[in-house]
Order: sequence, then C-alpha cells, then structure tokens
Amino acid sequence: MMLELLRKFIGKGLIFGSILLLVCLSIEYVLYRNTRSHFFIRQADWHLKHPQPIQVLFLGNSRTGAHINLPEISNQWKVPMYILGVEGGGIEEFWVKYGVFAARNEKPKAIVLQLDPAALIDRHNLVDTLLHKERYLSYIFMNNLGINSWLEKKYGYNWYEAYVPLVRYIPFPKLFLQHLLDEAIDPYVSPYQVSDKLIKIGNQSAFEPFDQFKQSVIFNSTLDFQYADSFYQYCLRNKIQLICIYPPQTRVTYNLMSAKYQHSMRDFIESHPGMLYHDFNTIEFSQDSLFRNHMHLNLNGIKLYNKHLVHWLDSVGVRSNLTPCSMHWIDK
Repeated sequence: MMLELLRKFIGKGLIFGSILLLVCLSIEYVLYRNTRSHFFIRQADWHLKHPQPIQVLFLGNSRTGAHINLPEISNQWKVPMYILGVEGGGIEEFWVKYGVFAARNEKPKAIVLQLDPAALIDRHNLVDTLLHKERYLSYIFMNNLGINSWLEKKYGYNWYEAYVPLVRYIPFPKLFLQHLLDEAIDPYVSPYQVSDKLIKIGNQSAFEPFDQFKQSVIFNSTLDFQYADSFYQYCLRNKIQLICIYPPQTRVTYNLMSAKYQHSMRDFIESHPGMLYHDFNTIEFSQDSLFRNHMHLNLNGIKLYNKHLVHWLDSVGVRSNLTPCSMHWIDK
C-alpha cells in the first residue's frame, strides 16, 4: 500500500516537474527569440555570419552605437561596415564579443575601438557596475559561445543561473514583462538601415543633475587596459588597422574625467606605438546644446560628430586601405 502511494507520488512529481520544466523552457525560448531581435540586448549578432566580409568593424557601447550613422558612412565609402556593440558595456565585453564574431567571419581590415573611461572602467562586479546580468540570459541556447566560463569569473555570478537563467529576472520584473511581450528597447542602430531610434532622439535633452551624475561608477573606478592591450596585440599579429576613438561628451563630464583618468590614458597610448587615437572632445563639441544627456549626443550633435569622424578617418588613411564593393545587402 505504502509502496503504491510512493509510486503515485513520484509519478505525479515527475509529471509536475516535466510540465514545469517545459513551461520554463518555453518562457526561456520566447525571451531568447524576442531579445535576439534587438541590437544591444540581443545576443544573435554575436554569431551572425555576414553576407559580405565586414571591412570596418566598430566596437563600443551606446556611445558608439547611438552616435554613428553607420549606413550613411558605409554607403558613402562603398564598403561593408558593422557595429558590434553592447549597451552599457565595456572593453572586456567588446573583446569577448569580437572573439565570437571572428570565429564566424573574415577578419576586418580595420577595427574602430571606443577607448574612453566609459569603456575602460573595471567591470569585474556584476552587481555594482553597468555589466548587467540580465543581458546574458540564454545559457541553454548559447552555452556553446562560452559565456558561462566568462561570467562565472565575475563577482555577483551565481552558479545556478547557468541552469535556471530565468532567476536573473527576479530583480527586474518590469524588464521581464517587456522582454516576454517583445516590448524591449528599440535598437539604436540597425546594421542594414537607419533605425527609428536615431530619428526619435531628435534634439531633445534629458540632463540629470550633475551632482547626482558624478556619483556614478564611471567617475569612481579604475581603468583596466588589459583588453585594450589585447586588441592592440591582436591587430598587430593579424595586420588589422586599429583605430581608437574617444567620442564626445559634455564639457563638464569630460573635464572631470580628464582630471581623474588623463594620465593613465596618455601612458597607455604612448606605450603602444602605431595605434591611431583621436579624442573628439574638441571645441566644436563644447556646447551642451549638442547633447541629449551628459554622455550622448542629440541629432545635431550626431550629424556634426559623423562629419568629423569621417573626415578624420579619411585623413589618417583608413579609407585608402579598404576595397570598395557592391553594397547590394546594406539596404535590406
């Protein structure tokens, strides 16, 4: 009698567990399917195989993705380009992401790397920095990309998240509903066409009080140049032109960052000969009217920045090293 009851209990437990697992897997798949369609939070572009070799690859966070009108530059130069970005990400993420890209695509002829304090601050802590865990959810579908072995080295990572990735959404119920209902943030930049995000940005401004903003981690950290050096050595070995840029930001934030980080930035640049580097925080970008917040340009600022960026890239010979080709895929 007891044995029969135990069998029924175990049987019902297995049925319940199987149903629960199926529900969790179904939710996980929906999240994966929805988030992969968005540029910064999706993971699909990590392993896209592009229809043409990418000649110029931009690597950065939103200060790259939200500032560069990629289709305009790509069509102007007649060469395939791509932005491989992580919103709020840092250079370590750029390095991991590039490794996956390079395993599936031909190496680019030039890499334009965002090299500024926003990209270089130490991000070993998953809890207190911009390296949000909820951006790396789909372990079941993406473990082959080696994301587990990378994230588990970070402070704030929990071993069970590899097996039940949905638990990462617990602190973010609103984000969970957005992703589940496919209401995630629109991409800043599409790899094939100008996105609505650039148009919607317009010339709006949303500056938070600077006294509040300067308390953020970006002003209270140390810079980690390990992966910047990895990019430098990699490009030397593979004969890839490395171009490093410091995108514009408001003058008050730039001055504060310069006071804290200028010496370490200069020391790194001077110790890596042959690396092209340009700081775009010039007098042309000293007006707050060109920005929508302390770290991002508005539409007028974006137009001015793209003009200066293209001119500078051309002046240092980047364009002369590229091969113009048919751009039949860029407008798809």
